[in-house]
Amino acid sequence: MTDWLIQQQLSILNHQTILVNNLTSCVEFVRRGLGWAIVPEIALNHFSGYREPLTLHNQPFTRTTYLMAQAKTMKQPVVNAFYEILKQRYLNM
Repeated sequence: MTDWLIQQQLSILNHQTILVNNLTSCVEFVRRGLGWAIVPEIALNHFSGYREPLTLHNQPFTRTTYLMAQAKTMKQPVVNAFYEILKQRYLNM
């Protein structure tokens, strides 16, 4: 996101920010006119305001996503099966 802000000539240090740890709260702040946000598309299901897909260096703006779990949890058959499905479908491993 920092690279996108720089590309758009927006300095994050020149803006007041509100940090929230909940995506729904973030969207609600914007809905009520309290600034703007960069959120994944899934957060926009019930948002009717202005929205625009972002690009970075003429490529769709994406961010790295991680699957995380405790090592002992990964040994559980159901969790391991889910992980294997993700690997086959998305990681081509």
